[in-house]
Amino acid sequence: MGKRVRAPLLVLLAMAVLLAGCGNKGTGPTGGTEKESATAEGFVRTAEAGVIEVRVAWLTPEYLKATGEQPPAGADNEWLFEIAMTTHSGDLTSFNMLEGARLRVDGRELAPIGWELTENDANHPVGILRFPRPGNARPDKVELVIANLGGVAERVFAWEE
Repeated sequence: MGKRVRAPLLVLLAMAVLLAGCGNKGTGPTGGTEKESATAEGFVRTAEAGVIEVRVAWLTPEYLKATGEQPPAGADNEWLFEIAMTTHSGDLTSFNMLEGARLRVDGRELAPIGWELTENDANHPVGILRFPRPGNARPDKVELVIANLGGVAERVFAWEE
């Protein structure tokens, strides 16, 4: 082989090695392992209705460990849900989450005790919704209900054992 042929082949070989090294090495979207990402995703629910998409992450100790996130203040004494909303029609920050959300725990209904926006963007707000801890035992069924958001009567995000 002449020098003219070897140089392009070496460049192609070097590019192939670099691309192989940049491939997915078993990490998920949060930077953890695939197992950790699957664990975290077990605590995330998404619903799209009308012109609004809502993503809810139940911020349990397992979820926080899997994602590597630091627990927000109150995580030991309250149940926390991170709620991310998306629309391209209207201002979602005006929705009163304290009036519109309820938590059903094994059939018992709880009202939220706090709502803090962590990203105050009209079309893409994110916040932490806080509820009193209903007890220490893990319930069989938990449902976060958001009523009357964007004209949808109820959006139900459910977790079951």
